[in-house]
Amino acid sequence: MSQRLFTVFLFVFGAAALASSACAQKQTTITLRMIDAKTGSLIKSASFTTQVDRLDTVHADWVTQHDDGIAEAKLPKNATEVLFHASYDASLHYYVNCDSAHSKKGDAEHWYKIADILSTGIVAPNLCLSPKAAAKIQTTAKPGEFVLYVREQTHMEVWRDN
Repeated sequence: MSQRLFTVFLFVFGAAALASSACAQKQTTITLRMIDAKTGSLIKSASFTTQVDRLDTVHADWVTQHDDGIAEAKLPKNATEVLFHASYDASLHYYVNCDSAHSKKGDAEHWYKIADILSTGIVAPNLCLSPKAAAKIQTTAKPGEFVLYVREQTHMEVWRDN
């Protein structure tokens, strides 16, 4: 009888392990750092929104922020591109992403290839400052890490959005 119970235990344990690994393979994890464009300081955001593959669907539950301000994004395994935004002031206002702040196309969004983030890491450009000023606060990214420079909205941008 104990041999039979042991066999059942192994079967159940093995099935649970397989199910757990199958669930883990359905997501890709990226480390996310939001950096103040002017100071170079890590920003702890009120909340994050995420979009993948140029779809309109916004996901507010895919990013978890740790106490140190570094966040972790869990994205669908089959997603190829990603776009992040973060908010401040208890989620009332969104930071301006500095990778497209001065785009000639207006407020064009800059999408990033998840494969590039995973293989080499990406530091988005800091276009909120002059190249000389931005060079003073450069940072690096490790494989699996995405660094985005942001700034708070100006009073005019807040007024325009309301």
